[in-house]
Amino acid sequence: MKRFKKQYMVNVSEKMFYKALTNQSMVSQWSGAPAVMSDEVEATFSLWSGSIVGVNLKVAANTLEQQWKEKNWTGYSKVSFEWKTGPAGLEVTLIHTDIPERSFQNIKRGWDEHYMNPLITWLESNNL
Repeated sequence: MKRFKKQYMVNVSEKMFYKALTNQSMVSQWSGAPAVMSDEVEATFSLWSGSIVGVNLKVAANTLEQQWKEKNWTGYSKVSFEWKTGPAGLEVTLIHTDIPERSFQNIKRGWDEHYMNPLITWLESNNL
């Protein structure tokens, strides 16, 4: 199993970043695909029409932890987002653990291409 960690800078408030991760309508907008999302602990979620599914483990003002898996994986990995306001904007730390070896490169690339870059672009271009 592999681990991925990366930091991102976002010019948006902590409150709006939280909403963009947990509000179903907002997730569908920035991802460009149907999503099921909630800000409730133990709620299940689905991204990109079900290609990613999971469960919220922890939902707080500056933290989101989820069990996460691609539909073809047998087990779950764990994704953690933590964010805080710093001198240059919102500092977001993403940690993804327990990634199957065969999926690691796609997951690593996918975080930028399909998740974080579209999310950041959507937030910043909508001045949220």
